Amino acid sequence: MNKKEAFELLISSLENDFSRDEAKAIARRYVEDILLPNTESPFQDYNPEMVKLDIQRLLAGTPVQYVTGYELFYGRFFKVTPDVLIPRPETEEMVQLVSSQILTNPTAILDLCTGSGCIAISLALEFPYAAVWATDVSVKALDVARENAKIFNVDVHFLESDLLANIPPIDNLQFDLVISNPPYIPSGEIHITDPNVKDFEPHLALFVEGDDPLLFYKRIAEESSRLLKVGGICMVEINRKFGMDVLTIFDQVGLKNTRLLKDISGNERFVIGLKKL
Repeated sequence: MNKKEAFELLISSLENDFSRDEAKAIARRYVEDILLPNTESPFQDYNPEMVKLDIQRLLAGTPVQYVTGYELFYGRFFKVTPDVLIPRPETEEMVQLVSSQILTNPTAILDLCTGSGCIAISLALEFPYAAVWATDVSVKALDVARENAKIFNVDVHFLESDLLANIPPIDNLQFDLVISNPPYIPSGEIHITDPNVKDFEPHLALFVEGDDPLLFYKRIAEESSRLLKVGGICMVEINRKFGMDVLTIFDQVGLKNTRLLKDISGNERFVIGLKKL
């Protein structure tokens, strides 16, 4: 089965459950993600039965990224599995801001809640002379992140840790940047979350357990004020509902020049703060 045949089969199979534009978008994504990353296994090697099985998964609501096994992030195809969050364009914007406006010649970067490793690996590639560390509480997520680092031939130090709970090897290292896209959807909002998200993506990476949706931001801010070098930056992606709350948290731990930044859609999406003497 070639690319055109698969594309047409996907559209005809999906358009009863999706609009034609949505069916085309999913079909295009499927054939491109299968064809482009796997140069050693070109799409022509995929048999019709395999494609039909993938169509059944798509019809069941499985995100196309989990079907193909890839997501394009910052110009690179990252491996994704149901053990990691699918990287979002907003997170891509955060990497762009760091690379183009926020950092210059960093020596040490720390990524918390790394998931697929897309932030840590992208920054390691942008700043090849920086030591990059990344943590996640999920062993399975770290397996995916390590595989991605191997794919891109980049050296990132991955550690299993609940944020910064288990990091004695880097306790004495001072960072130019602590960055994170932590869980920020309150657990009480699971029932109103898009089914394609709540039914397939890892709840550990999405939802904050308990009554405090700001829990991760408080911990990240407190630890950042300790681990950042003077002049270092803490940057987090946020739930747009809590921008001012996260800004206040940063102020309370003594981070300076705190700012609330909007994403390309105009939503309040990032908070940054600077460590000063």
